[in-house]
Amino acid sequence: MDRAGDEPHRGDDYTMKTLSGPGGASAAQRERLAGNVSATTPAQTKVRAAIGVLVARFPRIDETFILREINELERQGQPVVLIPLLRDYSKVVHEEAKPWLRRALYLPLFSST
Repeated sequence: MDRAGDEPHRGDDYTMKTLSGPGGASAAQRERLAGNVSATTPAQTKVRAAIGVLVARFPRIDETFILREINELERQGQPVVLIPLLRDYSKVVHEEAKPWLRRALYLPLFSST
């Protein structure tokens, strides 16, 4: 035992055998656990539809929480389309907002250049 009251480490073989029993992991899950990257077939790969994030103005330095949320969505693989109703012409722009300036979908009816 490693520490008082802890069970000894049983290793990956024990985990794989446990997962293969009734109610255990599927064959694909066991393959992924074993480190087999090819366990996901193209048919299992899903393409996520983009989420549109509608904001009143962009970029706004005081609304960094929205910026953090859309960055986290993309980090997790969720495509995002940023749609500001009005273009904000601030002198100060958050560093993480700069890449979104090119990607934002400004509506010409509301935003004048």
